[in-house]
Amino acid sequence: MSKLEVRPLTQEFWRPAALLGRAIARELRSRAARPLKAQLRIFESDWLEDGEAFVLTDENRLAGYGWARDILWHGRARIHTGLYLAPAARTPDRYAPLTDALLDSAHRLGRRLGRDDAVTYYSSIDTIHPPVVRAIGFRDLPTTMIGFGHDLGRVPASPTPAGVEIRPGRYAEDAPLLIELGRRCFDDPETQGYPMDEGFWGFYSEELIAHPGQLLVALGGGRPVGYLVLSRSQGAGNALIAECAVDPAWRHRGIGSCLICRALDHCRRHRIRRVLLSEFSASPMSSALWRFGFRPDAVRTYYYFGRPLT
Repeated sequence: MSKLEVRPLTQEFWRPAALLGRAIARELRSRAARPLKAQLRIFESDWLEDGEAFVLTDENRLAGYGWARDILWHGRARIHTGLYLAPAARTPDRYAPLTDALLDSAHRLGRRLGRDDAVTYYSSIDTIHPPVVRAIGFRDLPTTMIGFGHDLGRVPASPTPAGVEIRPGRYAEDAPLLIELGRRCFDDPETQGYPMDEGFWGFYSEELIAHPGQLLVALGGGRPVGYLVLSRSQGAGNALIAECAVDPAWRHRGIGSCLICRALDHCRRHRIRRVLLSEFSASPMSSALWRFGFRPDAVRTYYYFGRPLT
């Protein structure tokens, strides 16, 4: 009988955990959410500042990993859990040590931070993990994050609005201003989610500094009134529109449309094959994206699950 053991997710397990995610993607005949290097950078970051992560080992081989951490989601702070299992750990008797540790951690964090519930999510093509999280008390939530992709076969044009200038970003100068602008732009968490915080900006900083055209800044009256962040961290010839936002006082002038079209044109000129993004199903952008040529992408569409912690 093999020996299963739950341990903290320490540095020695970062690479095996990242490789497990890639193996699961191959098993699902999908693409990995991000390149190996990008996943390792996440493990190196402060993503677990308010949380814990664990691995499940089988005779010192990684059989699964998961985490519980504090996040803002749909207007409230909640505990976000994640779970990924290798084939050898997908029966209740095998994954129970890890899921028990995750639920214990979620409850501890919930009590300490005053959180009432936990949330998790998986790609719509994932047939492995949703049955597991349902078995440990999570229930399907009505919220969906719809993924979209654009194959750049036809890139629409959108004129620059009057009184607006759009220029490539200057990361060191722009990032602090855009972080503050993002807080004003994301004024409806139920449909928009939350803006990128300093950690996410730091994650993208290297490529935004090296490739200024991946950060587009809209100026009105000499100050930033909108922006778009484009990342090539998805690998495999893909690019991700990580964030696009317009100051509420400057909306309905075509700034967002212009930013998106400029980003698509940039990607086509740089031989990117596909542009990806995701929007909550309740967001008006979910329907508006069709006119730019975006179409649903099952890999980047996520279903959400929740359970109470009280």
